[in-house]
Amino acid sequence: MTCELGGLRNPVSQTGFLGQQGVQQGQRSLLESMLQVKFGAVDAELAEIIDGLIAVPPLEQAQLIWQLSREELLARFSGDI
Repeated sequence: MTCELGGLRNPVSQTGFLGQQGVQQGQRSLLESMLQVKFGAVDAELAEIIDGLIAVPPLEQAQLIWQLSREELLARFSGDI
């Protein structure tokens, strides 16, 4: 099975284009990179909020990371609040 993308032929898995797990891993990697660029490192506290960030639309993810402070992100996405 193949999929045409911009004239290129790419294999398509039977579970979907990248598969849900692959998409989520890609989102996780992108969010980790964005957090690392902004805060210098992704420690355990920041790593814990990534699942919450994945749940919001991608544009909002970027806006939140660039606009909010570390403390604001932790407050918004930590399970304790």
